[in-house]
Amino acid sequence: MLAQNTAGIDTPARLTEAEMALMKRVKRYQGDYKVSIQDLAEQTGIDMYVIGAMRRAGTGPDEGPPDLPPELRAQAFDKLSAWVAALDEQEEIVDRTLKRMDKVYTRTSLATQLDLDVVDLGLLLYQRNQWSASNSPRKQKLLEALLPWLESEEEGDDRGIASTPTFMRIERIYHKAWTKTGYRGLTGEVGTGKSFCARRFWRENMKTRYRRGVVYVELTSADKTTKAVLARIVEALYAYGAIDTTAGDHWTILCDHLGPEDLLIVDEFQFALADDIKVGKVFHDMANKMRTHVVLQGNRDLNRTLWGDKSGELEGVANRTLHPPHFVTTAADVTAWMEWAGYKDAALVKAATKIAARPGDQGGLRTLQLLFDEFESENPDKKLTAKSLIETAQLWGKYSPTNQKGNQ
Repeated sequence: MLAQNTAGIDTPARLTEAEMALMKRVKRYQGDYKVSIQDLAEQTGIDMYVIGAMRRAGTGPDEGPPDLPPELRAQAFDKLSAWVAALDEQEEIVDRTLKRMDKVYTRTSLATQLDLDVVDLGLLLYQRNQWSASNSPRKQKLLEALLPWLESEEEGDDRGIASTPTFMRIERIYHKAWTKTGYRGLTGEVGTGKSFCARRFWRENMKTRYRRGVVYVELTSADKTTKAVLARIVEALYAYGAIDTTAGDHWTILCDHLGPEDLLIVDEFQFALADDIKVGKVFHDMANKMRTHVVLQGNRDLNRTLWGDKSGELEGVANRTLHPPHFVTTAADVTAWMEWAGYKDAALVKAATKIAARPGDQGGLRTLQLLFDEFESENPDKKLTAKSLIETAQLWGKYSPTNQKGNQ
């Protein structure tokens, strides 16, 4: 080999600690996902020679990437950093999904709920080394479906809750309903926290294939028949892995899988009674035949339909249903919520109470939260005051000076 005169060649700059750490992660992902240097070059758009030089840098006699101009070296590290960051994000989503699935979801039930291919989901979750590290359309579809699902599932986990007096009373009703035979009715104005409390109680005590627990179903305007309501309950059991199939007679499935240790919460039940008031009788049978504990909850329409029934069709159901007073958002609820949210200004608390502590669908803590979010998103550099809150409420039709009689 001919000797070279190296006197004029600059000594390559050594890798920084950050660059060394990056290359270790690149090598790790190459091993985990079986990514060759050629594959990596195709996925990042970096020349194979450059990648080889980067991999050798800092090992053996090579202290830095030899013969690489600084600009080329910087571009390569930028592209490799982006490649690693994408896989980091994917790994985080997969890890969060597996933790959320633990003893609650199966691969099949989660795929069914999110309308995903069950085989592809299995590859992503359990056989990552069999799937290329490249961001294929199939993999992207999975990640795009899992991320919003995770955010929805995890909502409120870290932030905690505002323990308002009404919220705590509603939660006590669920505890009592779960231990007492029969069924209960629970109604309240919009924004009192009924649905939030129900979902939280369900998440903490969810029925799965491994244990008895709470089943939560939220009806919609499409659920107007007994058949539709039963189907929604069966679908809820299947979606969270409590049963293996939805095939068969739904009433039989429920008789086989709901029992004395379970609590069924049916939210927005007023929809079920909109067209056929006799739908309510199915839960009377459920409580009597299966000994399953049931809570039927909804808004003022449910209160008016079930306990204001003049036809006598539901008289037996209404008479056997324990029904606490109709819940409303009170001034004490608003004060507790404002303290939890970190707002202590007396004038602001008073204005918030005028808006939220009033009957009807214009009040409630949900309305208050929406107004706070609206102001802060439109005015990121301004502090919310009593005046600006009232102005925001008026802008969105949530405040009328002539109708401000609140709930005490």
